[in-house]
Amino acid sequence: MPAPARRRPSAAPAPTPPRRGRALVILGLVAAIAAVVVWRTAATPPARRHQRRRGGDDRRATGTSRAAPPGRARLPARPPTAGAAPGSPARARPAPSIRGTAIDRDDRAPVPAVEVIFTGAGGEASTMADLGGAYVIDLPPGPYQVFARGDHVVSAGVAPGQRLPGLPAADAIGAPDPALAPHLELAADVDALDVEVDRSGTVVGTIVGPDGRAVAGAVIEALGDLRPILGSNVTESDAQGRFRLELPAGTHRLQASHDYYAALDDREGTPSVTVEPAGEHEVTLVMIAGCVVSGRVIDAHGNPAGAGSIERQYGRGPDDFAPSGQIADDGTFRWVSTDEVDHVLRAWPWHAPPAPAQRFSCRDGHRYADVVFRLPDRGPDISGEIVSATGEPAPGVFFDVAALDPGGTDQQERSDADGAWSVHALRAGRYRITASSPTLGVIDEEVTVPSHGVELRFGGTGAIAGAVAGMTRGSLGVELLGCRGVRSQEGAQRRLVVVESGRYRLDGLPACTLGLFVASPRTAKLIHVVTVAAGETAPLDLDARPIRTKRVSGRVVDGAGQAAADATVLGFTTDGAGTAIALDRDGRFEVELEAGGSVSAFRGDEFATEFVDEDDDAREQLELRLAPES
Repeated sequence: MPAPARRRPSAAPAPTPPRRGRALVILGLVAAIAAVVVWRTAATPPARRHQRRRGGDDRRATGTSRAAPPGRARLPARPPTAGAAPGSPARARPAPSIRGTAIDRDDRAPVPAVEVIFTGAGGEASTMADLGGAYVIDLPPGPYQVFARGDHVVSAGVAPGQRLPGLPAADAIGAPDPALAPHLELAADVDALDVEVDRSGTVVGTIVGPDGRAVAGAVIEALGDLRPILGSNVTESDAQGRFRLELPAGTHRLQASHDYYAALDDREGTPSVTVEPAGEHEVTLVMIAGCVVSGRVIDAHGNPAGAGSIERQYGRGPDDFAPSGQIADDGTFRWVSTDEVDHVLRAWPWHAPPAPAQRFSCRDGHRYADVVFRLPDRGPDISGEIVSATGEPAPGVFFDVAALDPGGTDQQERSDADGAWSVHALRAGRYRITASSPTLGVIDEEVTVPSHGVELRFGGTGAIAGAVAGMTRGSLGVELLGCRGVRSQEGAQRRLVVVESGRYRLDGLPACTLGLFVASPRTAKLIHVVTVAAGETAPLDLDARPIRTKRVSGRVVDGAGQAAADATVLGFTTDGAGTAIALDRDGRFEVELEAGGSVSAFRGDEFATEFVDEDDDAREQLELRLAPES
């Protein structure tokens, strides 16, 4: 679950965080695309305390997946229909039937012979797609997560931001994470429910120690923009040090953990691999002894302190710490480094003040065991309860605390199992607290420190609905970008929307100004922004017509109208993908571009952009006149 990490003075530079998701723009050239980048930046937290990276042990869903024979499959039967006469046979309504196609996420082409899987409260059901990618399945009404698997394909989701950097965990090996899958609310028969899959390749290899001997029992994890829903990005090496990963096509960073070694040797750069569709990539990974600091965190009375963050000092100030490891639920921790320098570490569990820092001189092979961090006996500076829009306690909610006054510190915390929350080590002053949940809505409150008994109430949810141009029956994929101005974005972010009679409705959206991508089976993703009010339905018409392209020609000139042949020119699709465009000596170009896309040019501090009309003309002429960017 994504969230910002912890504490730094608001005036001090923050360490650069790892980012998830796909980049939408190059250098922020196009205003519309730049707005999405700002949106994603606002919704993606900076790397401070309690930011859990890929591999955090709280991100895994439990349960197992299973193969199903070809044809239809069902979840457990529903209970008899309510209202049946006593003593008479129950007459249950037929289960809704779903028909659709497994399609490639990138080129939208049908993908044959994959297993399509639906998981819900009643269990898991699956069916096989035919050689044309078509499938059919009958299921009881209710909520489902939908994904697929097959040869050289995986279903994958955008990996959420991580609260705490951590080592690959053994319990993550092959553990499915249905929360990454699109969410479907099934109420009636559905035609043309398209299920996206990603082309995949395999990484096979050997992991060895610095002496070249095989390392058995190492946990290896691949981290990329997309994470396989079925957990095939985490595995364990066998007795010969061999391992195998199945990953979506793209570049993945590799990391590993082992009881004896610290980490992979990264002295020549972060180990990574680029996976091609249906490709097999052989790698050799080397683990080194490194530096390991292990022990426990206790409260002022000697009790285990619970989960939280091990932080490393990155500057000279007393608050210049950033998350660098995890504290387990029982208060134990194991922190590793391959950097041969002195490290200053402190422990900071949830709902607690930070422990005094300790210094460790790290060299390859150094081990610091039985280290104890003891928390001070100090109460919170602000506390209260988080509740839903109707007043019920909201447990396990992550929220951001941003300083509004100079000298304040930014933090991130979470509510406990009863919805209670507290924040420690805050300077007196004004702060803004924000949180977001797809099922509860948004919190955006200004508070004053010190204070206690503060109630933070979610704003509730609403819906969007409207007409869908170009589609009578079928489905749309919706990816929620999050609420404007809110860093923490919790829960599933992908939905499947059913279209009937040219209309759709999507319920249970957080009440806020919401950004979203919408993709029909045969079109590119389109960016939408809509303001959702609690308990109300916001109108939003969608366009599912096939992508139209136009032959666009034009010229790039400077402010005096002279050719700017040395300018850099990019063409953008409506979903932000950029392509370089060549100019001739007169600054002219001709290119095939998507209607509704754009062309941008820049040279030094000069910039120009023009949008491609969405009319039915086959050709369009543009002039891009460079001017200093305001």
